[in-house]
Amino acid sequence: MEIKHTIEILTKDIQDIENLVRNLNNYPTPPIIEIDMAMSKLRNVYELLTMISSDMKADMETNVANGKIGEELAPPTEEHHIPVEETRHEKDGEEQAAAKDLASKDASSKLDEEELARKEASLKLDEEELARKEASLHLAKEEIARKEASIKLAEEEQARKASIVAEKFSASKSINEKISPESNRNISSKLTGEPIDSVKRNIGINDRFLIIRELLNGDNEGYNQLVQQLDACKSFDQAHELIEANFPDKMDHEGVDILVKLSRRKFLSRNA
Repeated sequence: MEIKHTIEILTKDIQDIENLVRNLNNYPTPPIIEIDMAMSKLRNVYELLTMISSDMKADMETNVANGKIGEELAPPTEEHHIPVEETRHEKDGEEQAAAKDLASKDASSKLDEEELARKEASLKLDEEELARKEASLHLAKEEIARKEASIKLAEEEQARKASIVAEKFSASKSINEKISPESNRNISSKLTGEPIDSVKRNIGINDRFLIIRELLNGDNEGYNQLVQQLDACKSFDQAHELIEANFPDKMDHEGVDILVKLSRRKFLSRNA
């Protein structure tokens, strides 16, 4: 009866081992807890088989010593009684089996506790990482706020400077209008095309540099000869022909237009 019960326990443990080993195929990397449980079950099977083998050897030695080896091989009769020694072994086997089963359950429970502890530690690390990321995000928001405030201050400072420059320009313009009314009238006269007596004396310094740099390739002496020739012309047509002869491909240039207008105003003066 005891052997049968022990074999049932062995059969169940072997089936559990088979299921655990087959279940390892369901994971890309077998979990340690599954492997530990399979090893624990395997140890139980090994220990139970060792215990059964030891008990059977002890029984055989006892029977040989008592001259009952033949009786053990004969089938039991109705009056056959289980020896006290065999009953003791059965009880010891049951107690050992119960102890092994309890040890197996304790080992499994311990593995479950260790796995739970690992998961709790992992969760704690995840919470700490989340807290670090939230702190980093908070710092980034503060940095953005500081930069926006700095940009706003820079824009306000630029606007203030622009306002000061505008005020200075307005004040300067007002002063110039008050102290140089005659100069403003002369400029207005030149822009409206009033007569002049000389091209050379009425060309502005900026216009002079423009003509020398872009029409005469920096030839200052050539410029002086040109304006002297224009002042020596007897009519506007003669002056215009001189300009065309010097700049045949640049008659649309701004410098050429300045020379033409000044020449026209010079000969308007002579006709007056």
